[in-house]
Amino acid sequence: MSPYLATGNIVQNTTICDELRFSMSVECNPPMGRQSAREISPVQITRLPNACMRLVFSLLVAAVLMLSRTSVAWAEVSAAQIKAAYVLRLVEFVKWPDEVIANRKITLCVVGANALGGALTDYDGVNNNNFKIRVLQVSELDIGAGNCQIAFIGASEQRRFVALIKTLEVRPILTISDIDDFAERGGAIGLRQRDGKIVFEVNLSSLSRAGLKLPAQLLNLAYYVFH
Repeated sequence: MSPYLATGNIVQNTTICDELRFSMSVECNPPMGRQSAREISPVQITRLPNACMRLVFSLLVAAVLMLSRTSVAWAEVSAAQIKAAYVLRLVEFVKWPDEVIANRKITLCVVGANALGGALTDYDGVNNNNFKIRVLQVSELDIGAGNCQIAFIGASEQRRFVALIKTLEVRPILTISDIDDFAERGGAIGLRQRDGKIVFEVNLSSLSRAGLKLPAQLLNLAYYVFH
């Protein structure tokens, strides 16, 4: 089992209710019935109590890993692969503009050399909760001009990511990175490693400038929310 998932006790090929009963000592009766982790929707998740939602979100991250074109054993899953799965799962919870919802397509533009060790490209062409995912490697000059809904800024852009964020801040583009102080310095979502686990931070001002929103229940799971 990967040491980087936010919760332990990931059980494959069982229903979400069985996973919850196995992993939690508290009573948790999710309203979605006996659905698999791949079938549960973001709307259903945000109706769960916080304790349940935290576990279910981790199970959903694990389910995204199964969509990857690179097949690996759970024990061999890297931090980069977990971060890539977080990116794909967080996409589902964003309140996108109407035209994005209508098209059911998300273009994920990657800026920087070897971002997440190339793990994001494993999801190019997959269908993630009815969104067709397209992953493109782009330059910082192309990202604002292209049809990008998400901009993942790699760690190689550490010295200039703040300037890049400013060029995108009024566009409906979700900025994400695993640069340590990304959300604190103006990025929408930052992925960080804390106590051996992958967590996410959110900058509400950045989301607001981009005209995007995340549900309050998901914000409750964030390690830190900047206003």
